Amino acid sequence: MKKLEKYIIPTLILVVVVLVYLVYFSPIKGLSSFNDVDPNAHVQKSLAVRLVIEDGIDRSSVPGKTIFFAEDRDGRKSRISAPNDAIPPGLENAETVNILGHFHGTTFDAVEVEME
Repeated sequence: MKKLEKYIIPTLILVVVVLVYLVYFSPIKGLSSFNDVDPNAHVQKSLAVRLVIEDGIDRSSVPGKTIFFAEDRDGRKSRISAPNDAIPPGLENAETVNILGHFHGTTFDAVEVEME
């Protein structure tokens, strides 16, 4: 019985440590939701979203801006506008991107775009 008790506490501690790592520190991140951004606030929010390449990337219709579409984890698609100098080369090849910005009406104005 004593031997069994000797292994129960370290096992429980190990399980707790693993759970804390998986919940808080795991490098595996999913997509974010546009619902996490308050449309009435101008606070910059970072989101991980899926690039919708089928809708294209427009670099010419708005001077100095690049327009593209992205989809969040809920399947909600939104128009993303970012300055040309914030767009990384090879954006067309990315599956997911991290965008930092806020909503301005129905468009997410990104100040930073990073490929994952």
